[in-house]
Amino acid sequence: MTPRASQAGFTLIELMVSLVVAMVILAGLYSNFIMQSRVQASQSSTVEAVEDLRLAAQVMSTQLRMASNVCWDATNGLVYQPLGAVTMTACSGTLDPSWGAFQFSSSASTGGTVCWDVPNNGQGCQELLRGLDPTTGFQVTTSNADLGALRTITLVSRYQNVDRQDKDLSISFDVLPRNH
Repeated sequence: MTPRASQAGFTLIELMVSLVVAMVILAGLYSNFIMQSRVQASQSSTVEAVEDLRLAAQVMSTQLRMASNVCWDATNGLVYQPLGAVTMTACSGTLDPSWGAFQFSSSASTGGTVCWDVPNNGQGCQELLRGLDPTTGFQVTTSNADLGALRTITLVSRYQNVDRQDKDLSISFDVLPRNH
């Protein structure tokens, strides 16, 4: 027996093959990690958008259902008269401090936002919801129901899916003011 044959070890080719196999396994694990991160970010974005929409819809529907009068004005937004407030004669012009309003605005940086002018608060319009679609984020449609003016409010938010594409998510609710 020669001294070389009695030595155990790996050849250069065996080491290269094991290195390639290890790199393929690591690349697969890394790819899986990246995909899981994207899925988690997408799910988080979707859940956040759904929660924000539900909260805003809850606040808006509660306030509007308790109102004695609700009207839609392009300048002031969705204006409502809470019970016991100064009687509303028209929606346009300056709002009485005892009235409430939900106003929509859009900008390039934040997209669409809805702010809430809380009745008798004196703090002005406070942001209620952001990240809405800049053009269709806040829609109010009025239909003449038997009992009065039924309004359907639709809020349309944006979220990113797994492929990082912006998608719409919407919630709608109907409001019939209390006095109708």
